[in-house]
Amino acid sequence: MAAKKLELRLAPAEGTQLHQVFSYLIRNQHLVGDGRSMAAEAITAFYLPFALEQAGADPKVVHQVARDCMLLLERHRFHLAQTFGLEWQSPMISADPLAAMAGQPTPNPADPEPESSFLDSLDANYLFEDE
Repeated sequence: MAAKKLELRLAPAEGTQLHQVFSYLIRNQHLVGDGRSMAAEAITAFYLPFALEQAGADPKVVHQVARDCMLLLERHRFHLAQTFGLEWQSPMISADPLAAMAGQPTPNPADPEPESSFLDSLDANYLFEDE
């Protein structure tokens, strides 16, 4: 049976913060990745562990995915700090943050390896339109 496709269509009102963010993502093609995948990564990093837990996924897999999400969020915190000249301290990463975040998150040997990274499974077919 083919997987059901879920369509996400967002149309924030002009002048709102959400409209401003989506416009930025759509119009700035120089960004690493396209705006759709960046939005999907951000949503996934915030909510995937909760969705997996609610769906009854193996708690060890949920734990590993939550760790991966925390590292993605930590990498974004570092990027914000570097971009805007803010102080950055990480409770998760005590070494050089660029070196620590350059590769995949350090796996915990007690946790099973997910079949693939949760980011590998993101479907880039999100519908963001600039009207």
